Amino acid sequence: MQELILSNRRDELIAFLQNTPQRTHKAIKATIRQLSQQLFSFFIPEGDIRNEQCRSCYMAALLTFTRSELMSIPSYLTVRTDVEEDMLIRIFQFRNFGSWLPSWINTMIQKRYWIPSYAFLKRLESRQLISYEPHLFGRVVSLIAWS
Repeated sequence: MQELILSNRRDELIAFLQNTPQRTHKAIKATIRQLSQQLFSFFIPEGDIRNEQCRSCYMAALLTFTRSELMSIPSYLTVRTDVEEDMLIRIFQFRNFGSWLPSWINTMIQKRYWIPSYAFLKRLESRQLISYEPHLFGRVVSLIAWS
């Protein structure tokens, strides 16, 4: 798994983790945390390959971390604004986040880790991954308007 993250092979990483038994997630989570701490131990300039590796670590966390772990996720495992939306949707569909996906998105917004686009929220709604929540959609519109 570490090789998939470091070589930035996200499609293969997602496929690997989707087929990994639940009993191995504890070891996988430890690897994700350790690798993320190493990647974020110093400033990463824009365009550096480590930015992509950090995104891959985050996607691995989305596939393996529990709800409580995701809701209190350390700042070094945050969504980047240019994470591929299609991959996130694939992960959300696979994990079946259900009713707590809007809560997780609100947490990411509140901590200023990630502000999804309105179009992305509408894509989630059209795929029935979230239902329309005026507070969430309004919050995103207001934050985008002020940024």
